[in-house]
Amino acid sequence: STAPRPVRARAPPAPAAHAFVPIQRFGWEEGDETSPWLRVQVALPGVEDASSVTCEFWKDGFDLKVNGLRGRDHRLRRGALAGDVVPGECSWLVKPGRVVLKLRKVDGGDGKFCVWDALAMKGGAREKAEKTAPRFADSEPYDLARKLYEDGNPAMRAKIGSAFLRNRDRVFAAGTDDPLGDLLKKHGVEGGGLGKKRG
Repeated sequence: STAPRPVRARAPPAPAAHAFVPIQRFGWEEGDETSPWLRVQVALPGVEDASSVTCEFWKDGFDLKVNGLRGRDHRLRRGALAGDVVPGECSWLVKPGRVVLKLRKVDGGDGKFCVWDALAMKGGAREKAEKTAPRFADSEPYDLARKLYEDGNPAMRAKIGSAFLRNRDRVFAAGTDDPLGDLLKKHGVEGGGLGKKRG
């Protein structure tokens, strides 16, 4: 007789991703450089119940969710805002037919606040890093990679870390004990060395 074949247990199917309806109708307004506030007006006919609304804020983004409106869940998420905000001082308010987000801008250090050209960068985090990175004459933004590493996901961090290691190996192979010092000198910064040229 033929022995029965073992039956392989099948893994349960992965749960489907929660489907949100993207919110398309919204506008934003801000004051001049003396005003710390920016408001996002989100048009949502029928919204009244504040308990169905949640909004998460972080330093350069927000994630607004409205559940159960006309039988659907709605969402407005924006990252890479044109400027940074103070998450703990941001808030939201439900009014008849709309949700108002109140964003508290970060102080520029002189009591004034940056006036935004747009709500968010079209090019996302990369464009924001390029626009806000310190620049030296005749050079690219030197800390773009650092900003992308700090704000990136694990996959992005792994790629950038690998690139840095490959570059370090090439620098050491060229005979230097001080890749950081060489990099600073390349950008015109003296006195930043940690090692010396091998003789």
